[in-house]
Amino acid sequence: MCEKGHHTMYRDPWRGRIRALEKNIIKFRAIQSVLAIYYAEKLKRDIISAVRHCVVRGDRPISIREAVKAWVEKGVITREESNKIRSLIDYRNNLAHEFHRMNTDLSTLRMSPVMDDVKQYDYAVMRQLKATIKLLHERAQSSLEWCIPMGLETLDFETTEHILVSELKALDRKINRLLDKRRMERDRLNHEIKAIREKFSGKKIERPWRLRHENGRLTKTGVALCEEMFDSGHSATAVAYVMEMSITSARSRLRAFLSRNNGRHSQQHSG
Repeated sequence: MCEKGHHTMYRDPWRGRIRALEKNIIKFRAIQSVLAIYYAEKLKRDIISAVRHCVVRGDRPISIREAVKAWVEKGVITREESNKIRSLIDYRNNLAHEFHRMNTDLSTLRMSPVMDDVKQYDYAVMRQLKATIKLLHERAQSSLEWCIPMGLETLDFETTEHILVSELKALDRKINRLLDKRRMERDRLNHEIKAIREKFSGKKIERPWRLRHENGRLTKTGVALCEEMFDSGHSATAVAYVMEMSITSARSRLRAFLSRNNGRHSQQHSG
């Protein structure tokens, strides 16, 4: 692969490598989306079934819009609540058809192909769908003329739902731990990068065109500057960010530097 293309394709020194925090966020969103789609379908089913059973009394096709309108006209839900239901169902459609656009914020690409039409992922929707289903059942139970027929679909999905909810709880704990770790890493790196820029501000670091060739490889000047940073005790990760190198390349150069210097700096480098 062309090193220049490899260098410009990604927006951080990890060069497309998905780290533990992002991996677990993607897993969390995927599981949550499965549950959200299920709850949205159950919500639609319950609303339409109740209208068919209590209002239309037949098997003719009923759209979700028509069914929600009937709930409002019967005074079971308010117009504001009906608007919320429609927005939740619209969000379900985005999950089902445009999930890729809702995860652009986790992409490592410098320029995402869907950057012009990003859709924000909403972690609250799954809980809102469950709460809405519960609300509708409570409203139906308190009404003498309104009821929601029970379907077997809920029983079929019960075990799967239990497992997925348990996975979400475990992932949530893991993500919070990784997020705390990432924040500490970010603070340490920001402090170190600031120190590097201050220390080397009068050197070639301000003239990046002298640090690398057109194919992305470091020039002799760039290699020498890296080694000066390593000699000052800076981590490979911080050097990678400052020099716009990949983490892999920075770590490789650090190992070579330490080997030539008989490991005399090894206690200072942890990145």
